[in-house]
Amino acid sequence: MSDQFWREVAVSDPLSEVTRQERKFLLGASALGVVIVKTGLVPSKISALGIEFEQADQKALLIAVGAVVLYFLFAFIIYGTSDFALKLYKQQKAERVRATTGKFKHEGFLNYFLERAWRQDKTANIIAYARIIFEFVLPVLIAIYSIILLWTYTPNS
Repeated sequence: MSDQFWREVAVSDPLSEVTRQERKFLLGASALGVVIVKTGLVPSKISALGIEFEQADQKALLIAVGAVVLYFLFAFIIYGTSDFALKLYKQQKAERVRATTGKFKHEGFLNYFLERAWRQDKTANIIAYARIIFEFVLPVLIAIYSIILLWTYTPNS
């Protein structure tokens, strides 16, 4: 039972709903920034409002979009760090439960099942690390890339 509890904690969703929402906003704003820079679609005017942007205004717009991405990046890091700390706490608690159940030395047929459980734990660890990379690290890297693109791009008039 304790091994099952440990596996469930290891592969459980690491993000709360609030953090997942921030992640979504971060990835959306980052994608928008990358698309703007890579396609060169920096608006030069907004016809409906009768506003025309000069090159300096376009650069200011890109800096503003980068600032929005930076805001979402900080929000995601704050919420994500909290969720990550909670997940680590749950894993440590599961590990303590697992350790207190005791380990017995088994021979033969039962050893096969213990080895199989160890392999499942290894799989659970791999899944947990893959989720950490996908859920936490990748959005941060994409946001940093977007901010660098937005703040270093020079629009053409």
